[in-house]
Amino acid sequence: MMRRRILLFTILATLLAYQSIAQRVTDITFSGRIPAGAEIMLTARSAMNEISSDKSFNNIFKAAGKDILKGRVSIPAPKLVSLSVDGLTKDLMIAPGFNLNIRLSDSMGSKVFTLSGPGAILNRDYEAFSNQYMRAFRESYLSTQHIRGLELMTEKLRHTDEVVTRQLRDYFCYEIIGLSIDKSADVFQLNENKLAWQSYFTAIGEPYLKKELDDRYSLKLDSFLTAMNGRPAPDFALFDAAGKRHSFDEMAGKVIYIDFWASWCAPCRVESGYLKSLKKNYSDEKNIVFVGIAIADINWKRAIMEDKPDWLQLRDTNGKVAAAYGVAGLPRYVLIGKDGKVSDHNAPAPSHKEELMIKIDKLLKQ
Repeated sequence: MMRRRILLFTILATLLAYQSIAQRVTDITFSGRIPAGAEIMLTARSAMNEISSDKSFNNIFKAAGKDILKGRVSIPAPKLVSLSVDGLTKDLMIAPGFNLNIRLSDSMGSKVFTLSGPGAILNRDYEAFSNQYMRAFRESYLSTQHIRGLELMTEKLRHTDEVVTRQLRDYFCYEIIGLSIDKSADVFQLNENKLAWQSYFTAIGEPYLKKELDDRYSLKLDSFLTAMNGRPAPDFALFDAAGKRHSFDEMAGKVIYIDFWASWCAPCRVESGYLKSLKKNYSDEKNIVFVGIAIADINWKRAIMEDKPDWLQLRDTNGKVAAAYGVAGLPRYVLIGKDGKVSDHNAPAPSHKEELMIKIDKLLKQ
């Protein structure tokens, strides 16, 4: 009985795997007047006239003088491609499972493409949508109002077929969010944009596209943060639990160790105990300041009462200070030198006491 269950499970898993693979390809059939030896090329491009970040997608089919040429394209998610054959080019939207028939013919002395099959419906709606609303999208990009483009796209796609809508929505969300990442001028704008497009990112149904965007965001953030070391630390002015205002300028000339945390962050609370121990090593040192900054946390005062930290505690009400310092996850620690410049944008946690003390002591001697 157990063996039968294992065998059944194996068969089901195999079928699901084949189904998953089948959904990741698109069959494309070319027919009509295709010259022998001609190359049919499909290359990735962007709807926003931007250079596509996908350099790996480059499919070439060789025509052998036959009336029909069949090809299969591996594609993990909806993609805009440029079709080029016999001197004629055309933009195509292709998506997993949306098989497409393309016929090349002559009309009034000119070569034309005629589309049919499920992929033709996708392209029909894409072209109609693009012709009506792409100008507004591009204007929103030029003015950096990327989220307006997302709002517009979401509203207009409500009037298309549900399956097609899902493919186009995923594609345009991917394009617009990706561009907002690439065009971010600094870490603050990057994280501000992320807050704005997060709900649209969640709505994307294709995991591949989400991973692509996650990777692009991480690479962009890392490039900003790496460049942050050695630069002046972002200024801030925040309030403590008693309502007293504290500014970055008040700490000028001292080494600053910032602890970004939240009451709901269990690792943050654990590290608080280690920070108490670390701070004792510098009880007689006047040139170092330890600062805790709670990010957009309504329960931070209760956490302070429970954990009883004996260093300055401030609240970043709207998360803007955290965004300026590129905080993408908690806990996060930042070391700033006496010169007011970021020494380490991702400093060791208090639990890594020896490593952290070496960095702090070095800054104190400067």
